[in-house]
Amino acid sequence: MWNRARRPQPEEGPGRRSVGLLTKVAQVFAPHARLLLLSALLVVVSIAISIAGPLLLRAVIDDALPRRDHLLLGFLCGAMIVAGVLTGFCSWLQGLLINRVGQRVVHGLRENVYDRVQHSPLSFVAAEPNSRVQAVLVSDIGEISDVVTYSMQSILTSGIGMLAAIGVIMSLSWELGVLSVALAAGLSLFNRRLAKRRFQLTNECQDRVADMMRCAAEDLSYSGLVIGRTLGRTGMQRARFVSASADAAELNFRERMAGRAGYAWVGMLLSCVPPIIYWVAGAAFADVSVGTIIVVAMLQMRLTAPMEELMMVTADIHSSLAVFRRVFGYLDIDNSVTINEHAPGEETAPTRSLAVRDVSYVYPEAGRPSLRSVSLDVASGGVTVLLGHSGSGKSTLGLIMAGLLTPATGSVSCGGRVLREAELRNLVTLVPQEAPVFNTSIRNNLLFAKPEATPAELAEVIELVRLHTLIRNLAEGMDTTVGERGYELSGGERQRLALARAMLSPSRVLILDEAMSALDTATSDEVYAALRAAYSDGSLVCIAHRIPVVHDEDMVVLIDDGRIAEHGRHADLSQAAGPYARLLASRATV
Repeated sequence: MWNRARRPQPEEGPGRRSVGLLTKVAQVFAPHARLLLLSALLVVVSIAISIAGPLLLRAVIDDALPRRDHLLLGFLCGAMIVAGVLTGFCSWLQGLLINRVGQRVVHGLRENVYDRVQHSPLSFVAAEPNSRVQAVLVSDIGEISDVVTYSMQSILTSGIGMLAAIGVIMSLSWELGVLSVALAAGLSLFNRRLAKRRFQLTNECQDRVADMMRCAAEDLSYSGLVIGRTLGRTGMQRARFVSASADAAELNFRERMAGRAGYAWVGMLLSCVPPIIYWVAGAAFADVSVGTIIVVAMLQMRLTAPMEELMMVTADIHSSLAVFRRVFGYLDIDNSVTINEHAPGEETAPTRSLAVRDVSYVYPEAGRPSLRSVSLDVASGGVTVLLGHSGSGKSTLGLIMAGLLTPATGSVSCGGRVLREAELRNLVTLVPQEAPVFNTSIRNNLLFAKPEATPAELAEVIELVRLHTLIRNLAEGMDTTVGERGYELSGGERQRLALARAMLSPSRVLILDEAMSALDTATSDEVYAALRAAYSDGSLVCIAHRIPVVHDEDMVVLIDDGRIAEHGRHADLSQAAGPYARLLASRATV
């Protein structure tokens, strides 16, 4: 059902909402305003010094050389050398600052996206492909780094350089200055049309890259390889990846080539400008000095290159707005889930009975409620068994009791006080059927729950879940790496490792959601008995299809179609002529 949950959608087209997006972009860069301003100041200084070079050359041609003034010539040449050195130093320092800002922005965005996803509701996490999240964290935000370090630097350098060149040209010949401004305005309008097309292609390309990463993550994983080879569908898996890769390559090619013809035409037109300047100056302005003509031509070339650079960079920035939009789509997701960390040695709230009252839940966009006004009590110091067929709502109830889902109606309380989700997570630990096992050592997997756990505590929980013999026979013992998703272990060994990890948690309410389904009957009964003893001062909730070993005092809750069909002590229900008694009689899997 969660696959229907709404994920962040990139908005199509640069349209009216671009202003709001640019405002968000500005807010991202606001904390680094001082470094950006200093970088811009260095660009201004660098451009001013570089503009002085042609003016010094003009003095060399018009004054020092004709008069054979060696002193003036030496001074002007020395000034040109100093200007070149200072320009290079300012450029290096400006690059250092802008790259520092870029990496800080990238780190901040990755941190914020990670936090948003980590604090988002489980319905969003289940619906959002993990490959898409990875693509945003790595590819999209990495592309933002290129925009910051390259594009912004190019805009500052080219923009200020172009303005400086126009200013000097107009001071020397206002006619050429007006022509340059008109040309820049025309190119800007032309560039806007190119940018819209690149925006659309970039958006589509990012989606195809995410699809390609999803295919690779699914098909090249351990389980993906197993099912592909078992069912003889490796060719279909490869074809799916190749198709996604080909689509991404084609869209990337079209995005990069979009506007190249336009750039070529502009380049050809602008290359005609210097000869025109020579001809106009020589034919129409006889009183203009040779030095002035050469300087105007040089500055016009400096004007041409920034114009072309600005066209390409602004088109890149417009296309990267799609990337910014995807990133901000994650920054805007609901992060209402509050996460509390267990501090070392922290004790949870005193264990009391959990009371579930009138709890209902509907998965996003689902056709029917998963739970309907469910009420039950989980007694302290006892065992509660939740039974029901697949889709009956028992796992959803377990997630709500563990504080991982927020009920649409109703509440969960402890000791008469209604608990928020974060408080429930401090009190309750849930072990799902497919509990994650990290690609690290057995020891580190256990220490994830309690970093300060002693070797004696680790050995105790390992023995309780009957993993001590396995670990004793491993060459590296507790330091053995379990592999990607724990696939160096069997399914039952992974489940027992997850159970041992949960037992190290300070929580005294443990919910097992089919957490021993991969164990054989004998081992399952042994581990179950050990858990009952370990949680004799807490509460144990077992969600199962197969009826575990049940004692007379255990509470049994039979759930059907989101409602409680039967609820009571095992001793009482087993003697009644209800569905639980019939289930016991048949020993069928519900």
